[in-house]
Amino acid sequence: MRKLLPLLIILGAILLAAAGAFLFWIYPAKIRPAQEYNRAASLEKEGDYVLAALTFESLGGLKDSGARAKAAWVKAGDAAYEAGELARARTFYLKGGAGEDALASLDAAYYRQGVQAYAANDRASAENSFSGISAGSRYLGLLDQARLGCVRRLVESGELEAAEKVCACCTKASAAEISALWMDSGRVKVEEKDAEAASYCFARAVAYSENGDAALQSISLIWRAAAQRAEAAGDAEFAAKCRERIGE
Repeated sequence: MRKLLPLLIILGAILLAAAGAFLFWIYPAKIRPAQEYNRAASLEKEGDYVLAALTFESLGGLKDSGARAKAAWVKAGDAAYEAGELARARTFYLKGGAGEDALASLDAAYYRQGVQAYAANDRASAENSFSGISAGSRYLGLLDQARLGCVRRLVESGELEAAEKVCACCTKASAAEISALWMDSGRVKVEEKDAEAASYCFARAVAYSENGDAALQSISLIWRAAAQRAEAAGDAEFAAKCRERIGE
């Protein structure tokens, strides 16, 4: 028995070393990564693309895990896009290195969403959607038309300050069109004998005009003509308001 004891001790040490090697090297370096790879593949198959992508990424390039992580991110982007979660879709597409077609589709969705919001006169939601459009996208050149359509509706309904907030979102390229819109709106308000609203519209027309002096001259002519018509119709009160606007 005494002769076997050293052999048993040596054997035990060998077994402990083997167990240690398994626990601290073979399992974490070989077996566990393979298990995680298979788990990630199962997650992707089940439609849990985000967790699958994260799991593939954690494998440090094992097999084709890098490529599969990117593919899973793109699938996650597709799923988010279909669910209308555009911000998440963009994040996932960028992580997956999605192609230009996917990003262009996302820009189109953001544009449609913003146009729909402006059709409902919801400036905050519309601009939030427009802010998601990529720099350099062709849709950026179409945004002001959606904004100006909203401005016209707001002016017609008498929501002048709300209309001006939308105008402030427009690009400088639309300044002349905005000035003309306010000038036309001011004329309408004069015809409606709403001197206060007309003054607001004319002030905005001047603010957006490239030639403020010319705009002021046109406005003076409008007020003077309105005063003359009011006087001819016996409306001294409105005539006085008109002449007051031009310092007469």
